[in-house]
Amino acid sequence: MIRITNCFKIEPDLDKVSEEEWRQCAQEGSIDLGYIKSRINLQDEGALELSLRFRDSAAAEGMECALSAVSGGGNSVISTLQTLAALGFTRTDRIDGTDDFNPELTGAAIAEYLKVNEKQELIVCGGQSGTGSSRAVPLYIAHRLGILCITNVKDFTPADEDTVRVVYHMDGTDITDTVKMPVVLAVGDVQQAYLRVPTLKQRMASASQQIGHYTEYSGHETQMKLKGFRYIEQTRNTEIVDGTNPEEGASVIYSRLKQEGMVE
Repeated sequence: MIRITNCFKIEPDLDKVSEEEWRQCAQEGSIDLGYIKSRINLQDEGALELSLRFRDSAAAEGMECALSAVSGGGNSVISTLQTLAALGFTRTDRIDGTDDFNPELTGAAIAEYLKVNEKQELIVCGGQSGTGSSRAVPLYIAHRLGILCITNVKDFTPADEDTVRVVYHMDGTDITDTVKMPVVLAVGDVQQAYLRVPTLKQRMASASQQIGHYTEYSGHETQMKLKGFRYIEQTRNTEIVDGTNPEEGASVIYSRLKQEGMVE
């Protein structure tokens, strides 16, 4: 049996906050995102879909695979956990004790949760999130568990009951290695890896599955506090080039590039 736990994060869709709202919040030194629709962190979404593909590949080769999912956060994660239950994640939990701006504390909370549950062969995470964006949580989890962590993962498939074939990006090159489990996989940007949508039949079949809530890891307090932020103005300087004469247009563009030192 290959057991996989996906650690994921729900975050507000910051693209929905207008420039004027950002400026107002910066003046006040605080921001209320309670009204903003939340979504799965994009790299976590890719990681979840890759785990489902891994399960499908394992089943095709006659290997058993069990999927679990865990997330920090409040009630906002419950809907996503219910969706994952419908997709075949047989254990769906949320835990307290995580912090967007303290990756060490978050990694410790997840690692402690994993230690008290059944040993997992694969712990799969998104490489980074939109809020906090430290890229360090998977590394802290691996450090706490004393196992290997591979970053910038693009794909992983079963090799046998004890090893996993991992494709990851390093130094501008895609590398494929066969790695002994257990291992933490930090998934980077993956093309065409959108989380599949469960059918109504799948949702009905998983309706009785309980969402676990663990509070044992909330005793640690972070010393890191958000003290303020500022809105970064993003502007562009543009110049319209007369397109009626291609030679004159090219000459203007060349002159500008030469002034900027981009051509000789």
